[in-house]
Amino acid sequence: MSRAPKSDVLKDTAEAVVLRPKGTYNNYVFDERHRMVRLKGVVRLADSVAEVGELRGAWGADDNPFQALIFTALPTLPGCIVRGHVEGALEGRTVEGARHALVLSTVRHRDALSRQTLASQVLETAVALLGWRPSTQVRWLEKDAALALLWEGRERSLADRARQRAPRHGAAWKAQPGERPRDGSVYTEPHTWAERMVASLPSRFQRYVQDELLDEERILFFVERPPFRPPGARWGVLRRQRLSEGLLIVTDRQLLFMEDALPPDITMVDWGYIARMTAVERIQGAELRGEPDRAVLHVRVQAQSGSEHFSVPFPPECKDPLAEVELLLRSFASPERSAVRRLYAEEDGTKNMEVVEASSRVGNWVRVEGNEVVVHGPRSEAHLNAACISTVEFKNSLVGCRLRFFSPQERQLTVSSVPFEYPEADLFLAVYRRVRWLLARPLVGQPAVQDAAETVGR
Repeated sequence: MSRAPKSDVLKDTAEAVVLRPKGTYNNYVFDERHRMVRLKGVVRLADSVAEVGELRGAWGADDNPFQALIFTALPTLPGCIVRGHVEGALEGRTVEGARHALVLSTVRHRDALSRQTLASQVLETAVALLGWRPSTQVRWLEKDAALALLWEGRERSLADRARQRAPRHGAAWKAQPGERPRDGSVYTEPHTWAERMVASLPSRFQRYVQDELLDEERILFFVERPPFRPPGARWGVLRRQRLSEGLLIVTDRQLLFMEDALPPDITMVDWGYIARMTAVERIQGAELRGEPDRAVLHVRVQAQSGSEHFSVPFPPECKDPLAEVELLLRSFASPERSAVRRLYAEEDGTKNMEVVEASSRVGNWVRVEGNEVVVHGPRSEAHLNAACISTVEFKNSLVGCRLRFFSPQERQLTVSSVPFEYPEADLFLAVYRRVRWLLARPLVGQPAVQDAAETVGR
């Protein structure tokens, strides 16, 4: 109810949108050429006692907005919003059930006589005005009953809005009901529920997932992060950056967090995404810190040269699904005897040890040869060992692309970056996938990073 207008909460009023006005009204259109409102014509309707519309922010038991009969001094036009006082309600009963329509008036009827007169006028023409069946039995409900219907309808509307705004998530590692084929047997397809739930995400995120995941890779869990503004000082609202919409995915191969490079504008342009990943074999710990105004997932990633800690903030309503992500990640970070590990086929080594190289027209390039990654950026050249890389970030956006490798060194995090242009994304995506495969290999005694492009504090 905190979302309802203040005047509606303090007074017995409600807002309704006029659908069919009474009498004659003017029809207006917006002139795009002159950027002004133009009179299109005059619409003549049969005179009626009230205008017909629907309430804003109040749903009936059939999950449709309440109908409304609006008494005004002068006729309005379709689409006009009118705020009126609640005088009563109409209840129409049929075999299927009951329907309700609230009666609003722009002038409050303070005496009982005027309200009785209003009720008699409405009962005579209610079925025809509202479009109900002729056999509907209509009766008048007093003001107290009408207000009770209004508050229940507002609660249903707010609950539906909360469900629509709630973050979507899914898990494939949970037992799901199986399908029954024609022979009568029951079976369950493995790793299907979360992958089917991904289809409910925005279309741009479905394309992002298609770029980042391999064909044989299976989604175990995902959590959608709606755009939100993280907490901070009370007077620093305008200074706090609004975080873009994102998606956290746990597969049988990697932990992946992707977000919009830029929020979609009013034209719904898909600007691209930023993806940060690590192999599940590198995860050494996960912790969820829940606060009243946010929930933050902290992940510790182990490399040969050290460990990296990175955090992903979420709004507080994502706490429950993030708790399941924490449980799943801890299963990968368990001791060697009980941790979840994948088995590698022998032929994978010969197939994935070929040299892969991608270069940009501006002169930047990256090459993967064996376990070594050579990064030639705009500032310097770096030779990285795959065992010393903790996470990889891939930005594929119309406003600029880059491939970044993060390597922990003592108390610092070394970042090697390669910028490139948007048409060259497929070449660098192949390098990104190769390095992702190398991150899943067991850590062995190998030298640390020889050079670094840039260094940032942990």
